[in-house]
Amino acid sequence: MEQDGTPDDRGQGHIWACTDCGREHQKHSPPCSRCGNAMLEKRAPQYDDLDELGGTSLRNIVEPKYAAGYLVVAVVVGALALSALGVVSLPAFVGETAPSPPDAPGHADTYAGFSLEDVEAAYVEELNDQRQARDAGSLSTAPALASAATDYNRRWVDAEHGDGTEPVARDAVDRYNPNCGESIGITPYPVPAVLSTEMIEEASDEAALARELQVGGLGRDSLTLDGEYGLVGVDIHVAPDDQLYVTVLLCSNAGL
Repeated sequence: MEQDGTPDDRGQGHIWACTDCGREHQKHSPPCSRCGNAMLEKRAPQYDDLDELGGTSLRNIVEPKYAAGYLVVAVVVGALALSALGVVSLPAFVGETAPSPPDAPGHADTYAGFSLEDVEAAYVEELNDQRQARDAGSLSTAPALASAATDYNRRWVDAEHGDGTEPVARDAVDRYNPNCGESIGITPYPVPAVLSTEMIEEASDEAALARELQVGGLGRDSLTLDGEYGLVGVDIHVAPDDQLYVTVLLCSNAGL
């Protein structure tokens, strides 16, 4: 029997297996650590099961669970790169919370049975009809720009009917970062209470009210018909005295 410590039992690419229970040992050191058997047999190691012991093979890499992880990483890296270039705003990635427009006196959601959100959507549709007639191209709504318009409009109402201060359009845009660059347009206008009441009473639905706001408020020779702009955000608010406040923010969609 070979003695412990000889070249054959240490290294040389062999292991020692118990002839009784099969337990494998790295060197010849009877008895078996599992069953106490004194007979250990020298064998060549088996490598068939190495994949199960650890490591990531090429086959693992292309499995769906790994591919999904790589895709997520690629999306995150790409989004961060776009954010660094100023193409998109990613407040969640930098630990910031997206701001919300402030409250203002009056009605922000519904008034006299009309959904003001639906009036805003119809307003954009009516505006695009006018722009197409002028070959100015259609405007697309942008959530960040809509939030900026709401922010400006509510601060304006609060300045007129509360204790707020006059808003600044650039501040509203920068607050929500819709990536407008330097090219922004704003057309805020109030509709007197008497005319607002008349419009609301005569309008059969949100689309009709939006049409009246277009014709009576902005007319057809407005900044909103300028072909330079491609994005729009609209907010309509009813003040406590029933006066309608409308803010339309526009910006170029260059770089988006």
